[in-house]
Amino acid sequence: MRPRIADRLIALLGALVGLAMVLMKFVPFVPGSFSGWEWLVLGLWIILGTLIGHPWIGRPRGGQIVGGKR
Repeated sequence: MRPRIADRLIALLGALVGLAMVLMKFVPFVPGSFSGWEWLVLGLWIILGTLIGHPWIGRPRGGQIVGGKR
């Protein structure tokens, strides 16, 4: 069963509004865009999230996961 066309249009509208809100922060000439410090924090946040999200973080040496299951 496929979603109704109205549901798809509502989802598309929500995605477009979300994209517009994100672009407002990244386009430098728009009031309310990121300052230099906010760019720095965003970069650090992305690096931290990348490091935490990698599978090798938290694994003991040798590739074994605690509990014996992989």
